[in-house]
Amino acid sequence: MMHMKIISSIKTPLLLCAAILLFNAHLSFAANELEELAAKAEAGDVGAQYEMGQIYDQGLKVQMNEELAFKWYLKAAQQGHMEAQFTVGGFFFYGRGGQVRDQSLAVEWYKAAAQRDHAKAQFEMGRCFWRGLGVEKNEGEAIGWLEKAASQGMSGAMFSLSQIYLKGDPSLRDASKAIKWYMETARAGDPYAQFLVGECYASGEGMEKNLPEAKRWYQKAAEMDFKEAQVNLGECYANGYGVEPDILEAYAWYTIAMPIPPMTPDPAITVALNALKGQMTTAQIAQADKRAEACRKKFGFGEKKMLDAPPKLPAR
Repeated sequence: MMHMKIISSIKTPLLLCAAILLFNAHLSFAANELEELAAKAEAGDVGAQYEMGQIYDQGLKVQMNEELAFKWYLKAAQQGHMEAQFTVGGFFFYGRGGQVRDQSLAVEWYKAAAQRDHAKAQFEMGRCFWRGLGVEKNEGEAIGWLEKAASQGMSGAMFSLSQIYLKGDPSLRDASKAIKWYMETARAGDPYAQFLVGECYASGEGMEKNLPEAKRWYQKAAEMDFKEAQVNLGECYANGYGVEPDILEAYAWYTIAMPIPPMTPDPAITVALNALKGQMTTAQIAQADKRAEACRKKFGFGEKKMLDAPPKLPAR
């Protein structure tokens, strides 16, 4: 028995030493890897230069250093690395990596990547022309770039197009195109766009009024944890707008939409819930609460809710 205790007492520090040796070996291996990569980058390997930029930008294996990250990204960009060109544009646009903020120079780098069909760079080009950032404002030029990005599935570009056609230069406004891009953005899974499409169907703005379609789009956005859609979906079930009335489902969606303490309760939702409670038994309320909890788990809803309603579509 004493022999076993001695072995056990020796075994623990030996295992600890082995773990330390393995850890140090890993660090040594990582350092060797980095040295090899740096040597390739110094020799002009464009892929290694971009990877070195990422390592310093994200603090992978080394301490984060934006200035060194920029140095390597720029080397790669100057050799035509498309992702590096886009990244360098971002460094100049936001003044990162010790660079003076220069949106004009940022646009040059964005354009280099955008001309090679880089979707995010095309979106940034569209945004710059739309807002007049680093270039003279030109919404027609913005549309061209945004359409390129939208064709590659960028929902942000789709939504931007809808806003230009809806609120932009009067000579470019086109309600039918605005609705088209709302629909495209909504189909791409953007909850705000889904909510707006629901609003269009509910009000008849830009399309024929269709309450079942309004409810369908509210449902999509509600399942993405978009508060205003959850409120409107509760209203649909409470009043039978586009769906058979169901006070339990209405109560569940109003409950889901209510900000969770310590956030301030929404007065309008409180009124709606109290009105439904007057029509429900204690058992029905408990059942509706279970539905709400099941929905939270099913769709992975977080605890934070938006407190401010998004803007309504302006009258056309």
